[in-house]
Amino acid sequence: MQSNVILINPPWFFAHERDIILSQNLGLGYLAAFLVEHGHKVTIIDALAEGVSNRRKIIEKKKSFLQVGLDYEKIAQKIPRDADFIGISAPFTNNASIVKELAKVIKGYFPTKPILLGGVYPSLTPVHAFCPEIDYYVIGEGEIPLLEIASGVNPEQVQGVLAYGQSNKKIEKAKVIAKLDTIPFPSRNKLPMSQYLSFCSPRKDKPKTASMITSRGCPYDCTFCSIHSITGYKWRMRSAKNVLDEVKLLVEKFGVEHIEFEDDNFTLDKKRAIAIFEGIEKINFEIKPVSWSTPNAVRIDSLDKKLLKIIKKSNCLSLNFAVESGDPALLEQMDKKLNLDTVIYVTELCKQLDIKVNAFFMIGYPGEDHASFKKTLSLIKKLKRLGVENIYSTITRAYPGTKLYDFCEKNNYIYDFNNKDNTYLGNAITFDNAIITPDFNEKILLERLRLIEKAAYPFYLRFYYKYFYQIKKVVPIELIKFIKKMIG
Repeated sequence: MQSNVILINPPWFFAHERDIILSQNLGLGYLAAFLVEHGHKVTIIDALAEGVSNRRKIIEKKKSFLQVGLDYEKIAQKIPRDADFIGISAPFTNNASIVKELAKVIKGYFPTKPILLGGVYPSLTPVHAFCPEIDYYVIGEGEIPLLEIASGVNPEQVQGVLAYGQSNKKIEKAKVIAKLDTIPFPSRNKLPMSQYLSFCSPRKDKPKTASMITSRGCPYDCTFCSIHSITGYKWRMRSAKNVLDEVKLLVEKFGVEHIEFEDDNFTLDKKRAIAIFEGIEKINFEIKPVSWSTPNAVRIDSLDKKLLKIIKKSNCLSLNFAVESGDPALLEQMDKKLNLDTVIYVTELCKQLDIKVNAFFMIGYPGEDHASFKKTLSLIKKLKRLGVENIYSTITRAYPGTKLYDFCEKNNYIYDFNNKDNTYLGNAITFDNAIITPDFNEKILLERLRLIEKAAYPFYLRFYYKYFYQIKKVVPIELIKFIKKMIG
């Protein structure tokens, strides 16, 4: 039996024009490749990339957002009439209202076609994701459930799939693929790769950048992290050879010049990491130069001097460190399992080796009082003196399916929790739907963000990032890059 499957990346919400980025849809790419390998036909509609110039202002709770992507009618019109079923991806919880509205329009065009919803949103809160126009909800990784459905298995008999209205059914995550080398590379030929490689934003000023994922799952248990609802605790890795074969493909077929490894635990297996970095160094020498970075951060305590030396030789442009807080007591509450002395030591090693470092911090975690925040601000200032280039600070969110969410719900700390329809609308740099405790309110959190920004960047860089798009309209992008390089 061959099925004709349609996979859709819907429009996205962004807080500001300067925040607009394009996902390279590795999840949909993997699903497509897996289905095609098993004899099915797949079409991917990337409504965000195809409609990136279509921007609609949304006003919620007196805050302005942008909805970016194709109109729902245009998306529905692009779906082939002979489609057997339609899958919509919800990569973030703030896609909630978009995917429900989109499903209503699609159902109007295809009343008899099953619609499936997968991704982070239904995996974290399947019952909240319920709407009459969406027939089935995939909980966890999608390859095996989609293959079974495409092959004719009743969706209600597939592990990891809920039917609309089954709120009392025991939720069971989908089966996962243990050996990731058996999954073919993402079907990039079905995605708008040329647009991905050419799109420019303040977050991506490197040319021809491709995304890769080389592992799934996480053995750590940070209280705020929602990844386990999707990929579980068991860390599964692709072999170094498999990873390097994909790097070569990206370099030779697509002319890629930079790789962003989006793993949560890229360097967890040191032997594998070394093999990958040495392989990239060989590609640089034998084929063409290609650099790499880790936008989702690496485990700081997985790095040592030997590994960092190899990282430097393999043309690493930057490493991101998820520090989260400068207060050891708060890190312990987060179950972060991170020693701040290690953070300082590894940062110093990176400075010695001239490896660019960026650091992530969370503001507004329960227990962050004035003294705790002062420790975070002090650490940020120290890291800046040690050469950390960028500090990214976000207001903490309590995502469903996390220990933090359970704690905050129990203590009535979730701001505006009762506004169910809009609970997930927002952006990590805005206040909506954050956490309120006796230690801080909205005004205090926004002031803390301002103090971090002031400590991390001089005025001219704060001005540049805030008004990038306005500046870009009157100043050539190459001149902007040159000026930024000279002063940054």
